[in-house]
Amino acid sequence: MPVPDNKGDKTLLTNVPAKLPYPDAYTGSFFKRDLRNFHYMDHDEPHATRRRMILEKHPEIKKLMKQDPFSLFLTLALVLGQTLIMYLIQNWSWFLVIPAAFLSGAVLSHALYVLIHDLTHYTAFKSRKANQFTAILCNLGQGVPSSIAFGRYHADHHIFLGRPNWDPDLPTQWEIGFFTTPLRKFLYVLVMPFFYGGRPYVVCPKGPNIMEFINTAIIVAWDFAIWYMFGSKALVYLLLGTIFGLGLNPVAMHIIAEHYEFISGQDTYSYYGLFNIPNLNIGYHIEHHDFPNIPWRKLPQLREIAPEFYNTLPQHKSYLLVFYKYIFDKDFGAWCRIGRNHGEDIKQKRS
Repeated sequence: MPVPDNKGDKTLLTNVPAKLPYPDAYTGSFFKRDLRNFHYMDHDEPHATRRRMILEKHPEIKKLMKQDPFSLFLTLALVLGQTLIMYLIQNWSWFLVIPAAFLSGAVLSHALYVLIHDLTHYTAFKSRKANQFTAILCNLGQGVPSSIAFGRYHADHHIFLGRPNWDPDLPTQWEIGFFTTPLRKFLYVLVMPFFYGGRPYVVCPKGPNIMEFINTAIIVAWDFAIWYMFGSKALVYLLLGTIFGLGLNPVAMHIIAEHYEFISGQDTYSYYGLFNIPNLNIGYHIEHHDFPNIPWRKLPQLREIAPEFYNTLPQHKSYLLVFYKYIFDKDFGAWCRIGRNHGEDIKQKRS
């Protein structure tokens, strides 16, 4: 991410050029890499610096930092939609359950994931608990009690972006060493939600809190109610949709697009295409990391107010190209991430 350091390093310019160095992130992604390790760099997490600079030039952006309760109403609509489909699917053939989970379940479940992602930054209500219970409500449309734990670990991703042993978004050394062939990388995409859900408990575990127990109790009871009222087809649809929605379905490709190092030295990437409609603007990812307290509906306004900070950065044009490159480019994989300071400062802080 182009930001200045204290020494004026010309490789980290903030005054980004008027013309993109590459027409898109994919075109600029062909360069020599270390296939065994992350690309370690010494610059600090860039988004805090960008945030200060953008606010100095555009203080009016602060007007966008207001809670937006619309997320609650959208959550209710999506959960109601999922419940209606589960009611209908109990009479369908088993052969239709998997296609339904991939086509509708994945898209609806993923939209709920994006809302959880936003709610972890308390963008809907001023009350912390109101945001948390809305996030738990999102889990009703996914069947997995993940929202509270996700919020706790996602905060570390923002604060310690790129720092091994602390940023739960970084792949482990085992992942780097194992997912190296097209078949194995395809398998990784297929089971990606299990890695993203389980990795934090291995890399930087936290003890559970009372809200996580509440989250689990509510969703387990809900899943049992779905099975009891609508049968096993409905429950399989719900859970498969969540797996597809954070894995093989195209709506999930932003997970790879956001922080894998497509352009040498750039940490984070945005995407401004049509997938932002079902994905609720999750493609505006540089904008989100710059201002995580701006609700998802207002991120396009942020880009409009400060285009000189966003339009001149390499961006993704196609999630399908992201998928193609990840699977078939032998030089591209879990190792394509920027790491900072080898995590030594974090190890010292935790010890």
